[in-house]
Amino acid sequence: MRIVDLLCRRPALLWWPIFSQPAPTIQKDFPLLSGQIVDMAIWDTQNYWLVRVLAENASDFEFERAVFECVSFKAAFSAELHGRPEALVVPVLFVAREVQEPLVDWAFELGLFVRCVNLDYGLYG
Repeated sequence: MRIVDLLCRRPALLWWPIFSQPAPTIQKDFPLLSGQIVDMAIWDTQNYWLVRVLAENASDFEFERAVFECVSFKAAFSAELHGRPEALVVPVLFVAREVQEPLVDWAFELGLFVRCVNLDYGLYG
């Protein structure tokens, strides 16, 4: 997916603090022990962001399904890190379009960080 490649090259689009030290590790198609594959993971010594990416043509239904996937990613990966209680696991849903505010609010209430960026404004390329 071209959007995942873009995010791997430019994690600042996710609002990851790119100048933080140590530099983050970024991996596409991040496998969880549960058998799930996360589109992208980015992490440093204490923070893990598990990123699900939706293209600009994703429907609201696909957004809702992705919210539940992100919740399950967090639960599965938090269980994997059981020995590291100081680690912060953040599920992130990146959508390449604007999303209705009630849907974003609902996702936020479930513990997700949602980043909506319209890539038609020159950010994609």
